[in-house]
Amino acid sequence: MSVSAPADVPVDSPDDADPRPPLIRDRSYWGFLVTQFLGAFNDNFYKQFVLLMCLDYKLAHNLEDDPYQSTAGVVFALPFILFSLYTGAVADRYSKRSIVVLCKVGEIAVMAAALAVFLAFDLGSQGLLVASIVVIGLMSLQSTLFSPAKYGILPDLFRESDLPRANGGVQMSTFLAIVLGMALAGIVKQQAGDRLWVAGAVAIAIAAMGTATSLLIRRTPVALPGEPFRLASFIGDPAVWRSTFTRPELRRAVLTYVLFWLAGSAALPAVNALGREQLARGDIATSMLAMMLSLGMGIGCFVAGYLGRDRNRPDLIVKGSLGLPVAGLLVGAAALVGGQAGYVGCLLGIAAFGALAGLTAVPLLVVVQSAPKPEERGRTLGVNNFCTWMGVLIGQVVYYVLSKVCVDAAGDSLIGWGFAAIGAIMLPAVVAYRDKR
Repeated sequence: MSVSAPADVPVDSPDDADPRPPLIRDRSYWGFLVTQFLGAFNDNFYKQFVLLMCLDYKLAHNLEDDPYQSTAGVVFALPFILFSLYTGAVADRYSKRSIVVLCKVGEIAVMAAALAVFLAFDLGSQGLLVASIVVIGLMSLQSTLFSPAKYGILPDLFRESDLPRANGGVQMSTFLAIVLGMALAGIVKQQAGDRLWVAGAVAIAIAAMGTATSLLIRRTPVALPGEPFRLASFIGDPAVWRSTFTRPELRRAVLTYVLFWLAGSAALPAVNALGREQLARGDIATSMLAMMLSLGMGIGCFVAGYLGRDRNRPDLIVKGSLGLPVAGLLVGAAALVGGQAGYVGCLLGIAAFGALAGLTAVPLLVVVQSAPKPEERGRTLGVNNFCTWMGVLIGQVVYYVLSKVCVDAAGDSLIGWGFAAIGAIMLPAVVAYRDKR
């Protein structure tokens, strides 16, 4: 016969027996947070620097469309599409901490390649653009290996109850890194002039710092030690694909996360086009617009993490998704006003757009990380990455179409209105999560 505990006697939660330290006192958390912050900072510093060069080339040659920004986006997405399933398998077979450290060393090598490109090619040349975009591909390849280990390590490092806050902190710091990386890209590009090597030197220094902080992360158990690699690793384990898409909660989260990044992929080049073309602003002012998008996303992620400190909050996905098209309309209206007032309105509208998007990201990530079996977590994240980056690739097509459609009778850009269409991409999430609390 079993005996129940008296009602006034507290029952230990699973976290009470967990030997891992609370989040705020965990050295690994701070080491991980700084490491991924510096990685996101560097990625976005270099990518925004190249995207601004792409816009310079378009304007200098009076090109009608924007092929180089879209090409850079496709090149960045391609390694994730080709190798995410394989790198997800790698994350299950080796220590995720070792993979993180190895990726940071690889980042130094990639940024050294960027420095070599900046030294080898003439400013404003097509060769400079092509070679710089190739380095974006190398940077993305390194990130493809890093991503499943980065997100898969969180449930191994931290208590389950800490996952919403850990994800909120990681996502907030990631978008803050995007803000600062983009800001620095605009400043360095405008101030350095033809001394492009300065950007390469900065990127190498940031990669070196990230490598040092990665050593603070403690080792984690290997999910499938000694598991042999198979050809199927490149297309994904069929059992993991089935598990991902036959479990309603996981399927819904993965597909909604695809929509999230599809919209995000279209939004970033749209922000750059809004600043440089419709508002006729310089590099720094354009980067400020991109910064506000990422800052808003960081704030939204922080709020989602705070609100989900005791439990995950999928209802935030509905709230954020409903608000996105409205914020997009505000951006379009402000851009139409023009002048300083229109620019300030665009800054505020884009910040609101980002904050509403950020509300949706954290609840989705918590499900994708915690729902899979521990031995399938890396491969499930690989499937998620593959699907997500297919969405990113489609997002580049969406931006290209919007850049052609959102013009006036004289052919001048009205890309600000495109943000309403980009926000509407998330509306299916309202239906998917309408009954979730």
